[in-house]
Amino acid sequence: MSEKKKSRTKYTYSITLMDTFFTQKEIRKLRNIPGGDTYTIIYQRLQLLSIKNGGNLYFTGTEKSIAEQLSFEIDEDIAAIEMTLNYLLANNLASINDSYDVFLPQALQIGKTTTDAADRMRKMRKGSALLDHDSFTKNKAILTTKKERDSEIKNSKRFKDLLHIFESEFTRNLSIADQNTLMQMMDQYTDEVIMYGLRKALIYDIKKMRYVIRICQNRDLEGENGIAA
Repeated sequence: MSEKKKSRTKYTYSITLMDTFFTQKEIRKLRNIPGGDTYTIIYQRLQLLSIKNGGNLYFTGTEKSIAEQLSFEIDEDIAAIEMTLNYLLANNLASINDSYDVFLPQALQIGKTTTDAADRMRKMRKGSALLDHDSFTKNKAILTTKKERDSEIKNSKRFKDLLHIFESEFTRNLSIADQNTLMQMMDQYTDEVIMYGLRKALIYDIKKMRYVIRICQNRDLEGENGIAA
């Protein structure tokens, strides 16, 4: 006698934009910065991704950071996701806890699901992703420090030299997101490794910063020396 397979519940998730979404002060400011339209789309995609977990984006630890994990999950540039998260955190559109889980409160207002599983999950872990006052103050301090460090890097001779090389080889100006990726590589790798990644990308005629950093990451995983001190 053949056993009947148990049917599995299917979940359908969707978001409904509020009439005031694009007129919110925070979203208007976001869209007015360089690359802002891209960051706005990433924000919407993150909201959709978070609905099944009650507005939470849980850091699984499979990647080096929550930004890198989300990059693989929604196929967006790591640097662009970092910029988006930093903006959301700075403008109270997101919060992050000590486990690096991100909570998007507006997702609860606009998200819809065919089951109540997300609501149960939210109630079980509703406090885990919310920042208390001290944590939020610490997070703002981290953001301020990062801005100061980014400004210092952009004014450095090393950044200007690498920027000139990349723009010459790519035959275009690097976008803000691309420049952030370059700064990320400078923070993690030596110039030798960065140039190795650039040369490999040019061999395949792929002029994308995300591809270059992937090459650097793969070289790192293969155990070759080149991590910046």
